[in-house]
Amino acid sequence: FCVICLLSKKCKKKIKNKIISLSGEPVSGKGTTAKALISTLKKKGYPERNIHVVSTGDEFRRYFKMAIDFIENLKLHNKKEYTHLAKTPELIEIMSNYEYNEAFRKTAYKLLKNNIDTSKMSIGEMNNLEELQDIRKALDSLIDGKMRKLGEEINKESRPEEIWILDSRLAFSNVPDSFAVRLTTD
Repeated sequence: FCVICLLSKKCKKKIKNKIISLSGEPVSGKGTTAKALISTLKKKGYPERNIHVVSTGDEFRRYFKMAIDFIENLKLHNKKEYTHLAKTPELIEIMSNYEYNEAFRKTAYKLLKNNIDTSKMSIGEMNNLEELQDIRKALDSLIDGKMRKLGEEINKESRPEEIWILDSRLAFSNVPDSFAVRLTTD
């Protein structure tokens, strides 16, 4: 299908649902493009409540923050806080899956063993830290699975008045029924 169909209510082509997946490397403009699309869609008459934006980057940061906060509080022996964090939906989801649980345990062990303080690290530094490799891979897998399920859920029924914008490096693959846009920049 075409972008014209996505932006026009008058298009004659039959489209089940309007899903746009924006892919590209970090800082390639996915978020900026999503904001521009939202603005254009509103100008075309789509109500804001019918425009849904999902960012896997936001999801990753949320899960990653919970995992790192838990480990940091474990290191500080802050039982009240790490007990509280262990009850969050994010950590429950991580711990209830064997693969993700093992990645979490390996990461916690490496950080504690090497006495690495992530609390003062930038995202860039954490992205390059070898000790965090296992949890990053596990969270990528978890979030890609959630994106795949979201695509399936969106397409269970026709939603002609809704538009979904998926800001995700792999949404084109995880949600194959989407209109895929790949952004590149040097």
